[in-house]
Amino acid sequence: MSEVPERITIRGMNPALIVELERVAIAHKKSRNKMAKEILENHLKKGLLVNEIEQLQDLASSYTDLKQLITELITNQNQLIELLITKRNE
Repeated sequence: MSEVPERITIRGMNPALIVELERVAIAHKKSRNKMAKEILENHLKKGLLVNEIEQLQDLASSYTDLKQLITELITNQNQLIELLITKRNE
């Protein structure tokens, strides 16, 4: 529900001007509310982006860990193959 501003009462002021000032005041309030909503939405989007960035960093860290494990497995496999070849040649 929108609030109705108090009636402006200035002696000698044109009533049409009073109505127009009230319209401007209401429009200004709606505009401020819209701007506040947009600012909040942008802030939330940035917050979501921060969460996504953190998730991507976690994923990159997991990828690096996995890559290291695969490298170690390949190294161990190569050492095992060399050991088997050495044993077979003895």
